[in-house]
Amino acid sequence: MRKIISGLTLSAMLLLTGVSANAAQEAAVPAFSGLLKGIPEEYRQRARAGEDLTVESALSGDGFTLEWGENEGANYILKLSTDPSAASGETAAKYGVYDFTANEWRIPCIYDAVYWIPEHRFFLVVEDGERSICYEAEADGTVNPEPLPIDGKVGGVDRQGYVTLYRSREVELSYSSVREVATARHCLSALLDDQYQMVLDYVCGSESPGAICFEDGVALIETGGTSFVGTHMGLAWSGSTIGFINRKGEWVGNHDYEDVYCFRDSNARVWAYRGDKIYWLVEDGGEVELKLYDTQDPSELEDRCSGWAKAPIEQARARGLLPENVQGYYTLDAYREELCALLVNLYGKLGRELPALDTAPVFTDCEREHVRLAAALGIVSGGEDGTIHPRSRITRQEAADVLYRFIRLFQEADGTALKPYPDDAAIGDAFKTPVYAMQNLGIMSGMQDGGFAPQAYYPLEQAIATVNKLYELLSAGTAA
Repeated sequence: MRKIISGLTLSAMLLLTGVSANAAQEAAVPAFSGLLKGIPEEYRQRARAGEDLTVESALSGDGFTLEWGENEGANYILKLSTDPSAASGETAAKYGVYDFTANEWRIPCIYDAVYWIPEHRFFLVVEDGERSICYEAEADGTVNPEPLPIDGKVGGVDRQGYVTLYRSREVELSYSSVREVATARHCLSALLDDQYQMVLDYVCGSESPGAICFEDGVALIETGGTSFVGTHMGLAWSGSTIGFINRKGEWVGNHDYEDVYCFRDSNARVWAYRGDKIYWLVEDGGEVELKLYDTQDPSELEDRCSGWAKAPIEQARARGLLPENVQGYYTLDAYREELCALLVNLYGKLGRELPALDTAPVFTDCEREHVRLAAALGIVSGGEDGTIHPRSRITRQEAADVLYRFIRLFQEADGTALKPYPDDAAIGDAFKTPVYAMQNLGIMSGMQDGGFAPQAYYPLEQAIATVNKLYELLSAGTAA
């Protein structure tokens, strides 16, 4: 439900259409200061503290609406829009960036879109018919008056400065299962890198405009369809295939999947179909065929765990050791970022203060806070190319190394090989001390055959059981 601000209007906003960057710099915006006076003091305080207010309801009054966008500290992208007019049914909306510490507009609220891009700068969009006129602004709000060399309609810009362009087209449907329609709208998208060079040239298909969404360095796209079908689910692009790309526009792993079951859930798992088989897609390029039990629905795996793992999982949950993104799919292999999440959460539960995020390393393929904090603590590290591969599956010897580094934040750990594993020769030289330190502490043990299986992947349920053991070991040390 919208909160109400009374006594304010957007009459000035209705005049601010089709502006140029020069006009943006010259435009007077005092009328908007009146709008901001109606924001409750509670919201202002939270905004000055840098809280994320995007989850809050919109603020409305006298024919306008104010909505919260993304923020960097006390600087917020704000959307100010009029209610649809009775005559046209259209909404006039403008965007700007407001600094709640200085109580002034960093970017005037006169643009058709505003995005954050690297180095705390801004990407500004003015719509001009079938094209977008785009500008960059510095962190202090200074707008470069020269338009960017972009030719097309902007569908979105991500935090790394990659721009999605789109072309909307009318397509013919072969049939529709819902209502008799012969045509529909479909979009083809292109991708520009952070230097505004073409990475993908209008090959990605979607029903509506939007950004190609990268997460941890990869994005899922659909390409190559040959015809269109209308269904009760919407528009289907027949003959198309789906797969992951990296930021260079290169395929990561296979890209011959026919459909995606679920792209984003709390564990960021991805399921896809090929023929009559279903796969868990791993963003490092791997695929794991799922052996499902009752149905072809991967969600049946969500709460499933091995019999031995039920007690430690419930104990970890009761102790508050399970972060939100480690809630389910326990029999699947753990991602590197999931082990980071468990350990960063455990670090706080053990009474330690986490490093400031702004001092943590930055990676080109990961924006997850818990991964960056884990790197700041020294329990994981990235490669020389600036990547850390957060959603690659972690092996047992890699997990031992991460756990060893974590334990050494609290106490020493003896890595002498008192009882060498039968497959000791298969353990990497750099991992032998961590592996045997975990053995000596009783944190990680061998497999049923007595070996350590260093290259085997580490299931999530084992990672949770291990964190339980760490909590008991280190809590006792902390108490002492």
